[in-house]
Amino acid sequence: MNVSEWYRALRGKSVTTADLYLSRLEKFCKDTGFSPNQLLELGDEEIKRLVLDYISDKKGSYANSFYYALRSWLEFSGRTLRIKPAERAGGRREIPTPKRLGEILAVSEPKAKVAISLLAFSGLELHVLGNYDGSGGLKLGDIPELRLNDDDVELSSRPARIVVKREGDGHFTFLNSEGCDYLLAWLRMRMRKGEKLTPDSPLIPSRSGGFLKTKSVSKMIRKAIRAAGYDYSPSSLRQYFIKRMQKAEEAGVVPREYWVFWTGQKGYLTQQYARGELPDDVVLDMRERYRKASKFLVVEGGAKKKIRVKRQKVVTLDELESYLEEGWLFVTLLPNGKVIIET
Repeated sequence: MNVSEWYRALRGKSVTTADLYLSRLEKFCKDTGFSPNQLLELGDEEIKRLVLDYISDKKGSYANSFYYALRSWLEFSGRTLRIKPAERAGGRREIPTPKRLGEILAVSEPKAKVAISLLAFSGLELHVLGNYDGSGGLKLGDIPELRLNDDDVELSSRPARIVVKREGDGHFTFLNSEGCDYLLAWLRMRMRKGEKLTPDSPLIPSRSGGFLKTKSVSKMIRKAIRAAGYDYSPSSLRQYFIKRMQKAEEAGVVPREYWVFWTGQKGYLTQQYARGELPDDVVLDMRERYRKASKFLVVEGGAKKKIRVKRQKVVTLDELESYLEEGWLFVTLLPNGKVIIET
């Protein structure tokens, strides 16, 4: 079906509605990784779930504007979308408890642990990790404290800052100690496999080495959630962050404007940051406030225990013996004749 024809049909009735619905459809498709026509290939329940997942962190008329825009497009294309007001208001928007989030992390593969952490501990949106068409996403260079060495990767400080770059503006957030452990474990595993990491490397690459599409990020996270036996939506993990930060706010640990900024929502701090006018003392205070608020993000159960992150190095065969005497362990022999060791 042709989006232009749909838009013209709407415009014939109301220019304002046509412009609004078109903008909502475009944003929905960009954020979810589906084109308008790809939506039509999904089953009714798949579409319903996708829409509910998407509007789960939106409120009132803003959430409804996406629903009615998508319903209009689908009906124009011969499909139907009916979601009762109670469902749109939150009937399916359950948020994991700390215990259940711990169980989800415990059964997740390394890269899924990182993705889940960035949503649940940093408040990022799915499309930040990988955009609609896989042409962009979060890079290693977007983590300023990350140090990439020839034989190892380290973080110069914790919590680590995550910079989200967007055209015209942007924001940053932080990643707690548990998330940093998952991050380092994931990157070191990639290095062990021979990957050369650079600031331009995707944080979570596709099989071809590029960025994942948004829908692939969502699928990966949903798989991990299902493996733990739950039916939460991937976007519920970002809601976990928001809910826990609200608790931190109520406890007087973090100001509302800080966590709103970390989630990328519009506000005066976002405007200051876009103009390059966010004071250094505010950035330092944000880091310290996030550090204190991290106790509200702590999960329970399988992932609560601090994981041990192994340190690895690449050394020559001549150096190997001295390192073994110091307590390092042999891991594997590389094709170039060097060896990987760890401690």
